[in-house]
Amino acid sequence: MFTVTDNERGQRLDRFLQTQIPERSRAFLQKLIEQAHVTVNGQPNKASYSIRIGDVVSVEIPPPVPLEAQP
Repeated sequence: MFTVTDNERGQRLDRFLQTQIPERSRAFLQKLIEQAHVTVNGQPNKASYSIRIGDVVSVEIPPPVPLEAQP
């Protein structure tokens, strides 16, 4: 969970998350946003959402889906 500060306000949601979770790609984070695994103040939002001071951003990273080999 991340709380937006004055220095971070006005950023796109996906770019904000990229700075908070640098080990994940922006594309991965955008997919999480699209799948509603990211909420702002408890509500799903778009990647282009412009964050505001005091917004609380929560991220749920689901477990990886196991790959199955095909013959």
